[in-house]
Amino acid sequence: MVKVKSEEELLPQMTNGDFKSVHSLISKQFATLFGTYAKAINKQEKRYGNLFQRPYKRKQISNESHFSHLVYYIHANPTLHTPNVDFKKYKWSSYQTMLSNAKTKLARQEVLDWFGGVEQFVSFHDRQDPLNLDSTLE
Repeated sequence: MVKVKSEEELLPQMTNGDFKSVHSLISKQFATLFGTYAKAINKQEKRYGNLFQRPYKRKQISNESHFSHLVYYIHANPTLHTPNVDFKKYKWSSYQTMLSNAKTKLARQEVLDWFGGVEQFVSFHDRQDPLNLDSTLE
């Protein structure tokens, strides 16, 4: 999940570049991010080619419930692809990072505040069904 700056915050970047819309600016920034990341991984792994399926899609969060379920979807996604994996213990999930005090670039406090605190965050995750993950975003 990526929080995009407001149109007012993006205006200086649009006027300094050849961008006709916020959409074109954001698309260019994501293309640069994905391309740079792919190059780094390819170099590290001595491989080549795409890492991401095309085209990637952006979807604006439409309501409060959508936001809550998207956070859960991100955390529980490993369970969808590897059923014997507990996402709460999965090494690459941000779930444990959200519960820790370790330094992070994630908007931890903003997300925890959204749920009403750590206990409510954990409770929300406990009430969801990881086997019914695809329906959480409908």
